[in-house]
Amino acid sequence: MWCRSRPPRPSYHTITCLAGLPHQLLFLSFFFLVCLVPAAGFEDAEEKEPALCGMYEHNEGEWRLDASPPAQPPPPCCGWDKHKWGGPEHGLFMFEDDVEHCGSIPMKTDPDFEGDRGLSFRGRDDYLVHTGGYACACRRFGFEDRYSWMPYACKLVAWDAQRFCQLLGTRKVLAIGDSTMLQAASVLMNYIHWGYWGASPPGCQSQVIFANSDTLVGRNLGVDNRGGNWTHLVKHFDPDIILISTGPHINRRMPLRSADMRSVIEQVAVEHRALFPEKTLIWKTQAPGGCTRNISNTIPEPAFFDSLPYDHFNQEQYDEWDWMAIDVFARQPNQYVLDLTPLYYRTDAHPGCHYYEGYRVDSNQPQPMTPSSVNPPLQEREGEG
Repeated sequence: MWCRSRPPRPSYHTITCLAGLPHQLLFLSFFFLVCLVPAAGFEDAEEKEPALCGMYEHNEGEWRLDASPPAQPPPPCCGWDKHKWGGPEHGLFMFEDDVEHCGSIPMKTDPDFEGDRGLSFRGRDDYLVHTGGYACACRRFGFEDRYSWMPYACKLVAWDAQRFCQLLGTRKVLAIGDSTMLQAASVLMNYIHWGYWGASPPGCQSQVIFANSDTLVGRNLGVDNRGGNWTHLVKHFDPDIILISTGPHINRRMPLRSADMRSVIEQVAVEHRALFPEKTLIWKTQAPGGCTRNISNTIPEPAFFDSLPYDHFNQEQYDEWDWMAIDVFARQPNQYVLDLTPLYYRTDAHPGCHYYEGYRVDSNQPQPMTPSSVNPPLQEREGEG
């Protein structure tokens, strides 16, 4: 089942899939209409919003600058990376910027998953979870996220942590993938927790688990292979819902790269049908990488991605790879595609550019940002986090 910015193909079953709300909430809304559709009571929410986006409609829209701050501020970003831009914060953990909500010591992760075995953690009841890949770094480049995705012809379902937990019930969600999935999973965990902050009993954030698997299939396909095979993780955690994705670490030379990606997608689909047909599987589309000051009103052209200093984000393949996933998963029972096409416009979606000069997006075309224009300036380059 799928939804996409292009006209639907008649042979596919379609399902409403939303991607809107502020950037950090963009990927969350699919739970209401994809993995939580079978839950009782959702029909009531649909009846109250007769103009909800359906099929591919959510992709026709634009990022708009909010005129005023949101009524409910987002949760703070709790990064486990260290500040490296000089000044009094240099060398301190980013989560120490807000010890009230992030805690004052590094977050404990699952000791069974370390080093080459990847990384695993679940939502916390004491503090917000910490996240890596310099997810909190874009603020160092002068970017303040005050944008919302606004479809032209339909409405979106607003995020509601308590409604989410009500619909999730006792089920568990396992998010499997690389650092782009890690950041997505931490957003889900923290937005649930934020909706219950200070409440007793707590929310359902501990029912959301992240487990690292760079390529999903336990093979090195270009860049790193942390975490092993996705099937081992599903057997270990036994979730009800599997949110899964890969892409940046599949990076052998073309045409091997695209052939590898199709092979991985098809292997995941076949293994799901053979081993876990009763579990809901949702493939998340790709998210770009970088840091920006603004939002592009057009999807950057491949030449822009070619100019970036990253060696394995593969932005120029994203659309091709997302259509591969649609072709494979959209026809199968209990397999879905979470379509986050609006993130194509945002190169702040995975801010792994912490050791580069940085990039900004002007009104129409992305342009390089020189080190002197970064505030505060980058003072060193370091290896990837």
